[in-house]
Amino acid sequence: MRIYVGNLTYRSSERDVHKAFESYGQVTMCRLAIDPQTGRSAGFAYVEMPNEDEAQNAIARLNGKEINSRVVSVSQATVEEAPARPERSSRPERSSRPERTYRDSSDLPRHTPRQPRGEQTRGEKPRSDQRPRNDERPVVDNPWTRRRPPQGK
Repeated sequence: MRIYVGNLTYRSSERDVHKAFESYGQVTMCRLAIDPQTGRSAGFAYVEMPNEDEAQNAIARLNGKEINSRVVSVSQATVEEAPARPERSSRPERSSRPERTYRDSSDLPRHTPRQPRGEQTRGEKPRSDQRPRNDERPVVDNPWTRRRPPQGK
């Protein structure tokens, strides 16, 4: 029978829990849950005892008793069923938008090719090599920037 032991201190070890249950019968397994982020005890453990009568006796005697100066709760472990997964069909769900059908190449959407890199069309910004150099740009005396007008020009 599998037994849940809760409300353990963080300093508790498997040896402490095993020793507490061993006095009531044979213990086949004792697992202390470890928090993966901190590496310390998560505050609960699972104990497995092969004999049902010994396990029921240990539950009755240890529930509400102290282990490592803390009152623990002991009960029979319950197996929680994983929620049922929804069945998946072999075809993915269709969207609510109607599917487009193209009759011939004249109905296909037209894509315009990109302009070659060297050519410019109207409305585009000039490339970096066509922009004015720093000494040709107008200088504004702005107290919030570090740029100052050149002295002596």
